Amino acid sequence: MNRAERRHFEKEMSKILKHSGDVCGICGAELKHNSQTFGGIVSGNCVVLSGECCAHRLDVMIGAGVYINENIDATLSVIAAAHSGPRASPSETLSTVAHLRDGISALDKATDDLMRRGGVQRAPISVSISDNPWKIDDAAWFENHPNRSHRLRPMRPSEAESISPELMRVEIPKNHRWEILVRQVEKGQRIRAAFCRNTKANIPDVDEMIHAIFDVVCTPGRKGKISNEEVAALAAMYHIPSVTQRN
Repeated sequence: MNRAERRHFEKEMSKILKHSGDVCGICGAELKHNSQTFGGIVSGNCVVLSGECCAHRLDVMIGAGVYINENIDATLSVIAAAHSGPRASPSETLSTVAHLRDGISALDKATDDLMRRGGVQRAPISVSISDNPWKIDDAAWFENHPNRSHRLRPMRPSEAESISPELMRVEIPKNHRWEILVRQVEKGQRIRAAFCRNTKANIPDVDEMIHAIFDVVCTPGRKGKISNEEVAALAAMYHIPSVTQRN
């Protein structure tokens, strides 16, 4: 492949990844998380992104990669560790892809184990292993509150980027705001959940109450909102005095 052909391939592949990079360009099947992908040419000199399902239908295979749609933040470190350089040979590229998929599989397994031990059945909003501001703040807070397993706090400005775009597009009612619930499964391993809080609800800062709200918010199928009435019901269920009597 000469320089002009490579530029054409890279230009067309960039368009594909931007507009239709989540499906096989040959059969239209949705790509699965951590599945191998292949970039190449089919008849008519057409550039396509293929899944494993149709790799055999490529006339010319030019590149290989991995489709990822979960644990994006945490996966970045795996990608950095597996990267073999911009001019890797075909064998080096395939080896890198294999190492990357193994790393992502291990990360997914660890995430699933954390969610299971944390009693959460739905998929995590995001997995973060970088030292971002909210992680540092949560770690310090739980260090200073050794008897607590749950925390309720404001959402940090930079944290909104780690919440799913669909959730952040939800139109919230008046006198509500997004806040963050945190469950520490063990030191250094925590699960966050966003919920839409009624700012007129006086929620007691006690572990049992935050625990109960966390469980409700993380119930599969919920969209993240919790009403003042639900808070009052939880207070009664956990035998906590009325929320209007506690700080």
